[in-house]
Amino acid sequence: MTVMSPDSELVRAYVAEGSEAAFRTLVTRHANLVYATALRQVGDSGIAEEITQNVFIALSKKAPRLARVQTLAGWLHRTAILESKARIRSELRRRTREQTAAALAEVEHQEDISLELLVPLVDEALLDLRESDRLALVLRFFENRSLREVGGVLGVDEDAARKRISRALIRVMNFFQQRGFNLPLGTGMAVVLTSSAQAAPAGLVTASINAGLAAGKTTSGVGLLLFHLMNMGTKKAVIGCLLLAAAPLFWQSHLEARLNQEQLGLESESAATDRQLEVVETRLREVTATSSLLQMKVQSAEAHLATLNAQRTGKVQAPVYQWDDNSPYMRVPKQMLNELPSSVTFRNGKVGINDIAPEFLQMTQEQRHTIEVALQDFHEAYQNLLANNVRRVEPTEAEIRRKSRGGQEVRAFEIGSMKGELFQLREGFFGELQTILGADRFQLFRSTLQQWMPIYEKDTGVSSSRGIVSFEHRRAFYEPPIGNGSLNYVLTRDNGSMSGPMFLDEIPRAFASELQDWIELARQAAPKETSAR
Repeated sequence: MTVMSPDSELVRAYVAEGSEAAFRTLVTRHANLVYATALRQVGDSGIAEEITQNVFIALSKKAPRLARVQTLAGWLHRTAILESKARIRSELRRRTREQTAAALAEVEHQEDISLELLVPLVDEALLDLRESDRLALVLRFFENRSLREVGGVLGVDEDAARKRISRALIRVMNFFQQRGFNLPLGTGMAVVLTSSAQAAPAGLVTASINAGLAAGKTTSGVGLLLFHLMNMGTKKAVIGCLLLAAAPLFWQSHLEARLNQEQLGLESESAATDRQLEVVETRLREVTATSSLLQMKVQSAEAHLATLNAQRTGKVQAPVYQWDDNSPYMRVPKQMLNELPSSVTFRNGKVGINDIAPEFLQMTQEQRHTIEVALQDFHEAYQNLLANNVRRVEPTEAEIRRKSRGGQEVRAFEIGSMKGELFQLREGFFGELQTILGADRFQLFRSTLQQWMPIYEKDTGVSSSRGIVSFEHRRAFYEPPIGNGSLNYVLTRDNGSMSGPMFLDEIPRAFASELQDWIELARQAAPKETSAR
């Protein structure tokens, strides 16, 4: 099997050695991706070919900055979108939006959907994803890479790459569902992405190579200098940057004398005028676009105000909402949903969610499964974080005095503060939940997690139902009776303490290794009591 050279090696060869073969390989490898992306955006093959050439021209000019990027697929996909949007005129954008809106109105909530209607929205859905998820789908479906290759680029194994692609497909499906399309999960979304890929026309690869190489010859010496600085060691790079920054000081007097002698005659008056005109035209276009946007907002506000005035004067009858008493659901204020019990459950040592929250929030089976996977990943990351912040210590006199019976042993642990690391994990977890559920349902579901974990930055409370804490504290565990089924513990912090039993499947791994003999003791069958004769 032929092993492809990483894009980073080809870019370095092109920048450092001017290798046309390396640049030719890069264009050939990614031309289909760039052309298909441009075609989805503009819908015109001729314009898409021009955009493809412009993207590879941009690659040739910015190559020194991309020498450390392992694969260019993500950068080329985003650049193709930006280049396409720059080429679309305002009338074309308006007509496309109107046609898409009309098509959406016709097919809303229909099962049989033409893939042609989805193609213009594919790239918008991808841009909604996190960078790593977007790159995974681009490599898998647009460049037809294997799961092993995708995992290699992302730094994960093949199984993890498969899971990441599955989660990303669910997020893309949610994007389309929010716009009225009912799409099947799994192969349905894969078909949509695969069908939106297009092979570049014959001759376009060669034209793009020639255009990029021609533009690359004009790359300034500063770009090459930056490339070499980026590939130096840290100390050498710092010294190089200092020299680069100091260079203007050495040349300042020389340049001032030259400028005075030539009376600022480096460029002709006509060239300076042309540049000024370009700046003015660019600014005028920006002002025109801003004015149009403000006008649309004003019109929307005026329409909303007119509706409110009409309702106030009684000219428009406000709608009367009725509810069918025979419906299996009932309407309740959202505030009541904030009082839902904790949605987190433990089953055989696994974290999951109970049936209450999914029922209230109308989750699909796919959404519930994805949330439980994300919840388990978050809990696993917390377990690892806790293990790095735990150390066994000698019990204090106060912890020893809490023993409920003579001869009972005590094992104590100190846990350092994990606030910063835990909140970073939490924000990533909450980001996944919001992507799956949307803003409103995410807020309600998050409130059901408050009894299990801190959901706000200043939330440092603790209770017996809290499985996750972030503050510095101590925990003391006590030797259990045979067959007890749990271990008694005491949690102590600066402003108080809490005690109670902890079921065996809830004991974090950070403590379980030190308590394994007690856990086995608690699992044993309780001795039978002998009846008195």
